Amino acid sequence: MWHRENILTADVRAAFNLSEGQVRLIVMAMRKRVGVFTTKVGGDLRYNAREVSVVEFVRTRMNENYLLDDACDLAVLTHYGKDENDVIKQYLLSELQRIEGKE
Repeated sequence: MWHRENILTADVRAAFNLSEGQVRLIVMAMRKRVGVFTTKVGGDLRYNAREVSVVEFVRTRMNENYLLDDACDLAVLTHYGKDENDVIKQYLLSELQRIEGKE
């Protein structure tokens, strides 16, 4: 799947065991943050490898009890070119907040 230029929503759903609704939620949340996220061709969304990677990243974080917004914010930091030190700082702060929230 990763070697193709246009990856279909059905492939993403099957690869990560997601429902269509879950994929749509992630796509809409990411569009709010980065603007263009996926393209629509012939009524179906098409993803490039980075977008698929972001969907997988967000899904994994949500499985670790992150909220969708927190997972998407972290995905923007890690996948869309922020200063590496800034990414590490934001990640550690989000982990600290998550841990403190459990206490």
